[in-house]
Amino acid sequence: MLIISSKDTIKLQDVYTVEKVRLLNKNFLMVTCSVRAGSGMHLEKTLVICARDNRLCESLHVSSLFKEDFIDFSETKKSPAKVSVKTRYKVRFALNGSSAANYKLQAKIHAERKSVKESAGNYVRNGIANLHFDTKQNIFYKYRESLSRTFAVFNSKTNAESKQYIKGVFPVVKLGDYKYYYIKGEWCEFSAPDYLSK
Repeated sequence: MLIISSKDTIKLQDVYTVEKVRLLNKNFLMVTCSVRAGSGMHLEKTLVICARDNRLCESLHVSSLFKEDFIDFSETKKSPAKVSVKTRYKVRFALNGSSAANYKLQAKIHAERKSVKESAGNYVRNGIANLHFDTKQNIFYKYRESLSRTFAVFNSKTNAESKQYIKGVFPVVKLGDYKYYYIKGEWCEFSAPDYLSK
């Protein structure tokens, strides 16, 4: 999928459908789309886009919805297939503030897990994260974190993985169990212990 302005383009990989497009105010466009996920899964990504100096900026790029209905096929063959574990994760966004100096993007996060066999691990969690706006980089972030280590980095544009040593202080977005770094002008989703996906 392409998002095109008169002088710039953002290309999104593995998009199935555009779920929602809306203006947050006169300066930000929010686009939510379904992307490729595994069997029994539904995944949506949300981008918040602004324009600056005739360029499109990805102010935020995160997973905003994840649903999985896991069926354990190792169960007895005589009974019909039933969902063994249901996982749900959803983020809703609202923009507050009247100018770049006081913009705050509020993220309301809901996460739950229901397992038939392992009920001790079941949970329902709700939270709120307030993201600040960086007027120099034109991004929303929660805090900054110092990194100095090697990561396995997957690049969706090239569909390739490489080892990269990353050092510096980077903006971070933390939404429930999901964590993102803004590194060299790109959003990267972090997976423990040392994996980044652009």
